Amino acid sequence: MPARPSLLLGSATLAVLAGCTRPPADDGPWSAETPVDVLSSAEFKAGDLVESSGVVTSRTHQGVLWSINDAGNRAHLFATDPQGNARSRWRFNSGANVDWEDLALGPCPAGTCLYVGDVGDNEERRPDVTVYRFREPDPDVPDAVFVEADSLVVRYPDRPRDVEALFVDGDGTVWLVTKGRRDGVLLYRVPADAWRSRAATAELVDTLPVRAHLLSGRAVTGAATSPDQRTVVIRTYRELFFFGWSPEGRLQPSPAPNRCDVRGLEVQGEGVDWWDDSTLVLTSEAGRGSPGMVRLVRCPALRVGKAIPGNSPEPVRGQVDTPP
Repeated sequence: MPARPSLLLGSATLAVLAGCTRPPADDGPWSAETPVDVLSSAEFKAGDLVESSGVVTSRTHQGVLWSINDAGNRAHLFATDPQGNARSRWRFNSGANVDWEDLALGPCPAGTCLYVGDVGDNEERRPDVTVYRFREPDPDVPDAVFVEADSLVVRYPDRPRDVEALFVDGDGTVWLVTKGRRDGVLLYRVPADAWRSRAATAELVDTLPVRAHLLSGRAVTGAATSPDQRTVVIRTYRELFFFGWSPEGRLQPSPAPNRCDVRGLEVQGEGVDWWDDSTLVLTSEAGRGSPGMVRLVRCPALRVGKAIPGNSPEPVRGQVDTPP
């Protein structure tokens, strides 16, 4: 449970309220919301992938998505695809699922690694959190294979933070984005060489211009960097925000700072990654009688991208709630 009485609502309740509660009127640099185009939508076929809190598009195995469950579930890594088909399941024996919240792909000494962020902390009481990394497995290997991982213990320089979003850049730096529970949406950095000592204090880099408002569903739940490393998407339950990099190495709103509206698409959407340079993968938890879902979407702010295998190249307008 969150620490402050005014935030005693669970994330599922927040997702419901997202469709009927307005965020603050002062919205910083972001222009009016624009609807999203849904190119495909499918249920997860793996019966135990019910709380997808993070998703990654494999760059090695075509058509493969990796996903993880949130806290309270087994420490498993799932291979699936945009149609929700179950490919394989990998058991993880290097640590428990205390509160797995996001998944990323990035470089590592072994080549290309998956990074699991055991970084959730609703009560903001954990003295440290853990990021795991391991070489991307073969999705066609049968189930019940154990995954060995490196671990990095991370502390924050000021106080415990609730984080549900991380991404890894081209040199292996891990970036952590707070949910926005207090003090705004904060961006922390953990350099790649921190893995040598297996422990690090994250560096506070910036406060991002996303006006958090948990009661409306504007709480950060995922982040991902584009294949060319030029654009970072940060998602909340209700919107997608796009950032580029400044010459000083800070995130800044994209030249056309539109936020992309995803309200009404998911009961509780948390995961995000890039399918290609203009198409995004969104995953959600099951809830309110709805199964966990995986969707491929495009936002008007992004240029037309590549065709998606097995889907019509013509976008289908999604059923998105109109702003309240």
